Amino acid sequence: MIIGGSNKIPTDATELDSCEIFNPRTRKFTMSNAKLNFARDRHSAVSLPDGRVFVCGGCGPGLYRKETELYDPSSDSFSIGPCLHDFRHGQTATTLPSGDVFIFGGAGRLSDPKRGFLFNCDTRQFLTICADVFNKAYHFADVLPTGRIVFGGGGAGVLISECTAFTMCGMQDTLITN
Repeated sequence: MIIGGSNKIPTDATELDSCEIFNPRTRKFTMSNAKLNFARDRHSAVSLPDGRVFVCGGCGPGLYRKETELYDPSSDSFSIGPCLHDFRHGQTATTLPSGDVFIFGGAGRLSDPKRGFLFNCDTRQFLTICADVFNKAYHFADVLPTGRIVFGGGGAGVLISECTAFTMCGMQDTLITN
């Protein structure tokens, strides 16, 4: 699935609200009727265990995005979710074994660059996670078989070549309601 993006013509970039779905049997993309509620690029999108797709952050026409959206394949539509606490782009969103989504890093107007968020798909609420790792943007994140999350590469103005792993257990959490 390709969601949003930009045409990135050097002098006039336009963020997109479109969605294309890949069929592995035919090896072709098909344009979906679904449209994002907020056109965006440099965002994150991850599959959820129930088949929906969670979209967050990014940049929209002239501004950073903090809105989230959920794509439902059964209705081929996007619905608006709760807002992130900060405007951000270039962050990662990682689906955890629990089904929750961990959002970390990025650039934009961040009040605390070491703050990450855990999105509970059932309650549609965010939990603040203070991750004691160097802020990253345009990096990768993945869950290891041990349950630890590994971050690598990226940069926020400076390219970063190291990897960091951490465990979320025992961190101080604060519930954010939107």
